[in-house]
Amino acid sequence: MLKFIAGPDRFAEHLLLSTDEKVAAGQQLHADGGCAVGGYRCDFMRSAVIGRLPDRAEAAYDLAVAGLDAAVSHLAPGRALGEAWQAAADVFAASGLSVGGALTWGHGIGLEHWEVPQISPPGTPPGDLIARPGMVLCVEPSAGSELESGDGPVGTFIVEDQVVVTDKGVEVLTGSLLRALFRSGSSGGN
Repeated sequence: MLKFIAGPDRFAEHLLLSTDEKVAAGQQLHADGGCAVGGYRCDFMRSAVIGRLPDRAEAAYDLAVAGLDAAVSHLAPGRALGEAWQAAADVFAASGLSVGGALTWGHGIGLEHWEVPQISPPGTPPGDLIARPGMVLCVEPSAGSELESGDGPVGTFIVEDQVVVTDKGVEVLTGSLLRALFRSGSSGGN
């Protein structure tokens, strides 16, 4: 199952019904979804654009990828899940992005789509939970989903990977899906 979200009036909502509205050039198409195999779930997010997004939106998307990389690099058996949250928060703060009320940037997944544990700030019960082998997590730090232009929201800046904690670190299960913003069309696409 995949859900696609596009359009300034839809970025703030993630559980909307489909419409016949066409995706316009320069508008982000956000894909969130996964599948179920043998009763177990998968979850990931990627985005595309026809042409290019506004420069601020392109930068926010790149920042989301950097936050995801930082979070995943801080996941390992024996480490608190809050270390992954903090690593992403540090990347965002270094860019000047406020992370104020971000309570969770990831969740467990398995038989249900959203399960405990959660990747939450250090000093909170979920953030202080220690990662252990066998945990399957969706890591999804959000880099400024509220970013707006004069015409309203310009995108939702989350790039999500599914990982499993192993004895030695983490394995990115969605690693074959490119994280880069997919561009199509004649206006700057490739």
